[in-house]
Amino acid sequence: LGVPIRQWKMLLSEGTAYQYMCDTFDSVITHYKLSIDGYFYFLCLMLHYNFESCPSYLTQSGFDALKRGALDSIRIHINYIVDVLKGLNDKELTKAVLMDNIDLFSESEAGEEIKQLARAVKKGDYVFWRSSARHPWFNKVFVKYGLAVDPINVREPGSGTKPEEFSCEIFLLMEKDLSISPQEVDSEDLAQNFKDKKYTAYHRKCVYACYQIQSQETWRF
Repeated sequence: LGVPIRQWKMLLSEGTAYQYMCDTFDSVITHYKLSIDGYFYFLCLMLHYNFESCPSYLTQSGFDALKRGALDSIRIHINYIVDVLKGLNDKELTKAVLMDNIDLFSESEAGEEIKQLARAVKKGDYVFWRSSARHPWFNKVFVKYGLAVDPINVREPGSGTKPEEFSCEIFLLMEKDLSISPQEVDSEDLAQNFKDKKYTAYHRKCVYACYQIQSQETWRF
């Protein structure tokens, strides 16, 4: 599907696509064990979930909640978001999650949606959104309509672990913590190159992440 042009321009206004990818994936691999957290990435890599890394509605407790009638609380709208918001009463919403849709909007389109959100969301409650930009231009539009903007997390350049911090010790961690010997890597050549530091820190990190996943027992739903 590609990246919408307005969103692409926002990303490039603060850096390069390469920097964006490094700051995103380095942080994920550095801070999360995908076999028990970060199911979005686990699914892309393994093509299935497991019991410890999956959406809450696929857990036993989540599925039981759906069977007890939680689905009755869901209303599906096939319409523009701003038109759905216009149909809501003042202060009807307690929480709203926008994802990154405002990245795609012009200033007038963003202003209209945010104006309707400010009207429909109860005072003291929350609106959540994300953006390809670290400091999206439309933050000031939220403020204009009376919402306080407080970032939960900002992807900063270089926020992932620096390459020099990933020494060949990571290979020893594989053997010690995951019971993986060099011979269990795809080939003996890869194992030797890995141990001899011929692979970059980034490559070693990727191999380590893969083995974190593969070393866990998994179940298919």
